[in-house]
Amino acid sequence: MTENNRETLQLFDLMFKYMLKEASPPALVHLINGLFGTSYPPASTVTFDATESVSADAEKLEKITSDMIVTIAGDAFLIEAQIGDDENIALRVFQYGFAHSLRHKTDAENVITLTLPAARIIYWETTRKTPDKVTLRLLFPDKSPHDYEIEAFKVLKQSVATLGERNMALLFPFYLLKFRKAVRKPSTTSEQRKKLAGEMKALLRELADMVEEKRAARLLSGGDAAMILERMEQMHEELYRTYAEFEETKMELQERLKTHWQDYLQQGEQKIIGLMEQGYSLEQIKKQLMQESAQTPPQTR
Repeated sequence: MTENNRETLQLFDLMFKYMLKEASPPALVHLINGLFGTSYPPASTVTFDATESVSADAEKLEKITSDMIVTIAGDAFLIEAQIGDDENIALRVFQYGFAHSLRHKTDAENVITLTLPAARIIYWETTRKTPDKVTLRLLFPDKSPHDYEIEAFKVLKQSVATLGERNMALLFPFYLLKFRKAVRKPSTTSEQRKKLAGEMKALLRELADMVEEKRAARLLSGGDAAMILERMEQMHEELYRTYAEFEETKMELQERLKTHWQDYLQQGEQKIIGLMEQGYSLEQIKKQLMQESAQTPPQTR
């Protein structure tokens, strides 16, 4: 991996972790449901587990860090994000899952139980060799095989509509990778980049409209929607800022983000002022806003 690719991967890792931790619990629950095919209620309790552990290598101590382990209603989910293929990904995910299971092991009647988290690999970009799932086979002393299978989720292989239907809007900023490889090809001409910029403009509008649709349906909070648009702008800046052909798409996205942030802040201020005028205490206002974020009916005073 080149130094440039390594820096790009680190940026994606940081952005992904930031978004998951800053998202409202309902938005994160929707993402997990879409990614793992589960059906947890949006108001489910969500916690983030430790993702750092020490390697069991006897020759050296090495810190192992997984991307994200989320627990919903007591069930753990491990998400590992990849920019490209990695032949050792199954082994690494197993290491992460095993380290997590050690931290949460149970011991009863001389039986230690380790429960591995459900795992998914998110591929931001793929090649023809990128698998739909990877497998780590464990052979027990009796030679019986036990397969640890991890399914892959290939973001750019999904349509925007599909991501929307599965309420996975937190992945929208990474959809901007769609044109990265084509734009950076040495053989790509300015005219070809102009065409790609036109396709990018249509894509950004589709994504932004979907964000607004999910916000209106209360599947995203106003803060979620603003954050997603902000990360889209950041992703666009990182990937396409050196190409003059993409300047117009950048300006349009920035204008939409600016408008949305203003609307979001204004709505929040009006809501808080209204509750204060009704006699709500600060604690009651916090509780009410949290309930709305979790999509539960507001309580009366």
